[in-house]
Amino acid sequence: AGASVEHTPHVPVQRMIAEQAAKRPHNEAIRDSAGAHTYQELDQRANRIARFLLRQGLAPNALVGVCLDRTFELVAVLLGVWRAGLGYVPLDPTYPAQRLEVIIEDSACALVITSEALRDRVVRATRVCTLEQSAEAISGESPEQPAIHYAADHTAYVIFTSGSTGRPKGVLQNHRNLLF
Repeated sequence: AGASVEHTPHVPVQRMIAEQAAKRPHNEAIRDSAGAHTYQELDQRANRIARFLLRQGLAPNALVGVCLDRTFELVAVLLGVWRAGLGYVPLDPTYPAQRLEVIIEDSACALVITSEALRDRVVRATRVCTLEQSAEAISGESPEQPAIHYAADHTAYVIFTSGSTGRPKGVLQNHRNLLF
């Protein structure tokens, strides 16, 4: 007799974080150069960012380029993108400018989120939003999670590989593929 395999329903990462924030709000979720950040801080920041993104008029499942250093803000933005029903395109600030241009162009990012320090890395993007310029608008948003439906087959992110031709090629990943 073969062993049975129990299949559990897909739980999106953004929901897992919200559950941790509800159960253990004061537990450390992330530690970066600025210090420790709790699940509650992460959850509320992501919700504010999601609500801010929803006010930008982006179509459901649109792609948002994210060009940020690896900090608490990066994680909050990624969660916020997902909670707004959007997908993200990672734009590594250490990549050569030409590679970033190709990725931005090929992915047709509806918006690129970055910092003032990295703004010059995404000069070719049509629509750019820096966290510093948007700080007041983001902090004025509600910390409650927006009521957005996201399904397992919605785009989570698009990763660009070098491609066999040397030109980056985008590979779409959906939420179902993000299993922990």
